[in-house]
Amino acid sequence: MPSKLRAMLMATDVIPSDSIRALVRSGLFKLAKSGYTGVANSIPTPYISFFRTRLKDQLEKRPTLGSGVTSIFDWLVEAGESYEYVRPSPGEEQLEMGRLIRRVEDNSLPSLYVLHPVSLDLLGHRYGPESFEVMASAKRLDNCVRRTLSAVVDAETNLLCIVMSDHGMLPVTGNFDPAPQLRAMELTHGQDYLCFLDSTAIRFWCLTEESRTLIPSSFRGPGHFLTDSELRSVHALSHSRINGDLFFALDEGRVVFPDFFRRSRAPRGMHGYFAQRYDNPVALVGTSNSVEFEAAVRRCAHVDLARLLVDHLGFHNRHPLDGETIGALHYT
Repeated sequence: MPSKLRAMLMATDVIPSDSIRALVRSGLFKLAKSGYTGVANSIPTPYISFFRTRLKDQLEKRPTLGSGVTSIFDWLVEAGESYEYVRPSPGEEQLEMGRLIRRVEDNSLPSLYVLHPVSLDLLGHRYGPESFEVMASAKRLDNCVRRTLSAVVDAETNLLCIVMSDHGMLPVTGNFDPAPQLRAMELTHGQDYLCFLDSTAIRFWCLTEESRTLIPSSFRGPGHFLTDSELRSVHALSHSRINGDLFFALDEGRVVFPDFFRRSRAPRGMHGYFAQRYDNPVALVGTSNSVEFEAAVRRCAHVDLARLLVDHLGFHNRHPLDGETIGALHYT
């Protein structure tokens, strides 16, 4: 990292507002033509150089799952098909869903259209998942979804509409500041170990043999270090160290605060806990009159929904996926 950029970023560490700090940092990184940390906008400047960064708008340009991992968006491009990924600001969601309905009626959609509203997530983190603000936003989105599904059913082309959640959310019951525990280990960050403070977990990279033994035996908090068996159960046990060597998972309802995402305001709602059952997606599937769908969708897995989508696009034979399709599609 250039010394001048590092000095300016150090000044942003004292900005009390998370949102203002994120805007200032984004501007500095873009002026320096360097990668930005994205949503981890509260990571202390001395830690930034240890972690891979990315530009925030990479997702909008071409969604990807990471280096060396292809996604359905890549497959569409390879097949010469079109797609759109739209993530409107909270104030634009209802307008964007209105535009979607008109495009359904006009038959002007690409092969894949993904609309990603974010208001429920933002409001849930700020006010809590059971708050008036979340309930009011959910009702508005429900009305938009109802109108969209109605337009899909009436469409004359082969349309499949999947309405799903990417996760749920729990009310926060308590905060955990790991700083005293990290200091008590008498290890030096950057020399003995590295750590990344997620909201529901703390990831450690051990740089010395002493740290590999001392961290799991001395670090304490409202949670536990995941065993190899637990990591294997969520497909996270890997020979690669890119995601960490040791994973301390917090108990449901507890959050790391401050973490590398927020310092000024503790969240009131959170998701992403280890092995949480409530995070299974809940899906609604709507089809046009020219497509029949045989299934009762209640609770399912993300990989099952992916299979349904890939089958509809005709990619399954070329790109087999884990999971089981949740229904049979018939075209008339």
